[in-house]
Amino acid sequence: MRVLSAFFSLFINLVLSQQVLAYDMADLQKLLETKLCRRCDLSGANLSGTKLNGAEMHKANLRGANLSNAELRGGILRRADLNDADLSGSDLSEAKLSGAFLTSVSLKRAKLNRANLTHTDLVGADLTGADLSDAILLGANLSGAVLSDANMQGVNLSG
Repeated sequence: MRVLSAFFSLFINLVLSQQVLAYDMADLQKLLETKLCRRCDLSGANLSGTKLNGAEMHKANLRGANLSNAELRGGILRRADLNDADLSGSDLSEAKLSGAFLTSVSLKRAKLNRANLTHTDLVGADLTGADLSDAILLGANLSGAVLSDANMQGVNLSG
């Protein structure tokens, strides 16, 4: 009985300590059909390689989502939660990400040229090899961000 009780206790602790990332299937369907998904829940969704150019995802929950190699050119992701997401190799050229939450996100080799990253939280983000040419980073928090081999030509940090 003690073994069962100990196992049950361990199981409950593991379940409660894990962050649950479960997207809303209706929100995912809406995004794929209309490219419009404001305030939707796509946490943990696999959108790798998806073509979402110009999509509007204002205040969307994309925490932990896989957006690697996704096409998001000109996308509107203002104040979106992208913490812990994988955006490696994605194209975010001219995207509007002002006020977005990008803590611990992977943006390795991502294209962010001419993107608006004003007041974004990029704490601990990995921007290795990213193209940030002509991006706007006014008030962005880059504490602990990795910028190795990133193209920072023409980046606006001061207005």
